Amino acid sequence: MTPLVPASSVELMPELAERCDWRAFLLTFASISLVVLTFDPHPLAVLRPESAPDRLMGLSDKLAAMKRHDVDAVVVADTTPELLCLEAEKFIRLLVEKFRPTHIIEGATFGFGRNRQGTPETLHQLGQKFGFQARIIDPVR
Repeated sequence: MTPLVPASSVELMPELAERCDWRAFLLTFASISLVVLTFDPHPLAVLRPESAPDRLMGLSDKLAAMKRHDVDAVVVADTTPELLCLEAEKFIRLLVEKFRPTHIIEGATFGFGRNRQGTPETLHQLGQKFGFQARIIDPVR
């Protein structure tokens, strides 16, 4: 299994920068540690390079942007075929074992696990199973 970059046991909040209103997001969770999980390279660059979207910013710019938004830590997952083939529950179990989150926050179109089988509803169910609160944030219009 491909390891993620180790980090301390703090709140794990997957990448939301391009999809959510950071101002509202940060106000809601101002009293807890904010950790962003990002994938490098983009998963489609590994699965179907011809379909991969253009990057909005490179990794160093993304890390700098997170720092400007008072993110406490950024976990950069090395996007490998092995990581992308994990079933949805195995992927979340890996995150729970490594980071022990109390909250996982994502956007409404979030898909995770092999073939994006995990949905926001799946995330809620796994939150109940593994002891974290799942919260889904609507995209900015």
